[in-house]
Amino acid sequence: MQELRQPRILIVEGEAIAVIDLCKRLQSVGCFPISTNLCSKDTLTIIEKEKPDLVLMDIKIQGEFDGIELAKSIKNKFKIPVIFITSSAGSSILEQEKENLSYGYITEPFTDKELKTAIELALFRHRAEKEINRLNRLYLFISQVNQAIVRCNIREELLSTICKIAVNLGGYDLTWIGFTDETTKQVIPVASYGKTKGYLDKLIIYADDRPEGRGLTGIAIRTRKPYISFDYLADPSLKLWWSLGSSMGFKSAAAFPLFIKDDVVGAIMLYSSDKDRFNETEIKLLEEVSADISHGLNSLVEVEKRRRSEKQISDLNALYISLVESIEQALFRKDKEGKFIFGNTRFCKMLGMPIQDIIGKTDFDFYPKNLAKKYRDDDIKIMETATSLDTIEEHQTPDGKRMFVRVLKSPVQDGVGNIIGVQGIFWDVTKEKEAEELLKIRSIALESAANGIMIINSERIITWVNPAMEKMSGYTKEELIGKNASILKSDANESEYYFALWEAINSGKVWQGKTVSKRKNGETYPVELTFTPIVSDNGKIEHYVCIQQDISAKNELDFQIHRMQRLTGVATLAGGIAHNINNSLTPIIMSAELLKDEFTDPESRELLNTITKCAERSADLIRQVLAVTRGVEVKKEILSPAIIVKEVHGVINQTFPKEITIETSIEENIWQIEGDRGYLNQMLLNLCLNSRDAMPQGGILKILARNYVADESFTQRFINAKPGNYVLFEVIDTGCGISQKIIERIFDPFFTTKDIGKGAGMGLPAVQSIVKSHNGFIVVRSAVGVDSTFQIFIPAIDNLKPSRK
Repeated sequence: MQELRQPRILIVEGEAIAVIDLCKRLQSVGCFPISTNLCSKDTLTIIEKEKPDLVLMDIKIQGEFDGIELAKSIKNKFKIPVIFITSSAGSSILEQEKENLSYGYITEPFTDKELKTAIELALFRHRAEKEINRLNRLYLFISQVNQAIVRCNIREELLSTICKIAVNLGGYDLTWIGFTDETTKQVIPVASYGKTKGYLDKLIIYADDRPEGRGLTGIAIRTRKPYISFDYLADPSLKLWWSLGSSMGFKSAAAFPLFIKDDVVGAIMLYSSDKDRFNETEIKLLEEVSADISHGLNSLVEVEKRRRSEKQISDLNALYISLVESIEQALFRKDKEGKFIFGNTRFCKMLGMPIQDIIGKTDFDFYPKNLAKKYRDDDIKIMETATSLDTIEEHQTPDGKRMFVRVLKSPVQDGVGNIIGVQGIFWDVTKEKEAEELLKIRSIALESAANGIMIINSERIITWVNPAMEKMSGYTKEELIGKNASILKSDANESEYYFALWEAINSGKVWQGKTVSKRKNGETYPVELTFTPIVSDNGKIEHYVCIQQDISAKNELDFQIHRMQRLTGVATLAGGIAHNINNSLTPIIMSAELLKDEFTDPESRELLNTITKCAERSADLIRQVLAVTRGVEVKKEILSPAIIVKEVHGVINQTFPKEITIETSIEENIWQIEGDRGYLNQMLLNLCLNSRDAMPQGGILKILARNYVADESFTQRFINAKPGNYVLFEVIDTGCGISQKIIERIFDPFFTTKDIGKGAGMGLPAVQSIVKSHNGFIVVRSAVGVDSTFQIFIPAIDNLKPSRK
């Protein structure tokens, strides 16, 4: 070993010649001499600076200290062995040397061999004592660590205590313990003691293979084995930390991994200012320490788990009690026989008695017999079937108050799954039940309302519609909900109209008005709208209720009433005029016939014939007017609609231009009607003649007959129309169409759009008169450039078999 081959020896001698002699002799025996001056007070300073391995000192040196006193100071302050040089071996000197030094002495004269032997024995003895002291400290270190593991129940306290014991008893300059962050893999110091001086603040260590993870700590964690650096500043694995370690005076270091179960969680690091500090014995002892620390950490994990478990149980119990006692619902538990074994504060309050008066009693002690029996039957069923009960039922308190309660009951099981009772919770839902019933009634009312109803949110998105709205618009609720309300808007109104509407309802006002909506198929229809804003508790408008009423029938009925009133006036006037004209025509015709006997010449005869024909045509026209105003007298018989259609088709097929294609369609098993065959023929023929005149360039004329069941919603649109079974005659042409203004007047007597001399304007009034005389009604559907359809509804005969085609 290098220390034995060339130990550093400090010579403390009063004689300069003796110092020179000793230097030579020490060199000859393989030692490195360090001489001192003759002043003993400087010896301690030189020792502190040079740090010799041994002091060779004259026991009689003069100065501030004598040899014995100086040896004491060297031993106590520097722990360096001293060998006295003496010229005699008196008993007093030996006793003092034995008492104070016990590293030996050498008596002059002495040989080089004696000198070498004395030095080697002193150094060996010193090293042995030093190692024994260090091992004693290490064993005490281990013992204290084990005591700390037993004593400390908190991880941080345990690790800090271990670091402190390692420095104070193990003699290390710095000890710290670090754990690996699972996310970043950085080793974070959690406890330390000793010479830190900001060392740990500057230390950056990782447990993975990056450069900062290749030092002694990272290696120990990754390899799961201790890593010892005997020469800190020469170890290449510590190159990143040489500068930092040098500033701290570290010359050796060791890292030992720490385990929890089988996982490496961190390491304990020990630093020393002595090079080659760690020998094989100390490394084994430190491995034992790290194993004990790992065992302690595992124990703490279990302790912490148990502590957390106990705390969780305690917290759950506290939470359970808090919840059970603070909830607004009544909570109870019964045993298998139906006896109450628990009830919370709310349950006791509902029964009106303290818990001690409830425990051990059954429902029969508190409720009417029939109610108690129901509760008991429910409990038995729950226990027998191991199922839960969730229901709303009527309940009666002991003081007779009746209410609706929501009840949740479930079976209670013991630790092995046996059912040992029933537990339940119930609360008063009387108000909710009443509100639910009211809401149900309101919902039914909204669902069954005849008017279309929509709910629109503040962003004008439809959120709900009733069935009437679906029927009215032609959209399903799935097609409407989630769409903007503009899906129903037509182009009948300008944007200013809708701007005014939204401005009104956004200000919180109810808006009412008329507009035109659009169905899914593009058809438009007039409606009356009512928009009502719904204001929330915070004063913000969140929704709108839109009620939409289709006023098509009302408008059409109003139009028919107006037309009926106008026609009544016209008919009254025409009837009066016709009666008077008819009275005037009678003598004219009679006179013309008498004059034919007196004027026999051809010219007079021709003139009289002309007078007679004109008068007769006028009389015929008057009869038509009277027929319209007074109605026609029909001779009714049971008829098949097919006969009427076929007869009219036979006439027009022979007389109408070939450019007009005539199509007929009669439903199978069409119902029979009761009517005047001639008038019904005239009715269809007049309509066909109008269609012919509307198609001067040719087209398609359709004559259809089918069964039709008219409901109340349909017939209420027409005057004198009643719900029931009808035969529907339809005359459809592909002509130029009829404008709405003309449709309003087409049934007026003498109204015509034909040129003078090509029509008297009595054809359609005659049709209407015939239809009216058969208790039917007529509907016209047309527009300019659109096919015209005339629909004649004639009541079918009840309780008769349908007619054949």
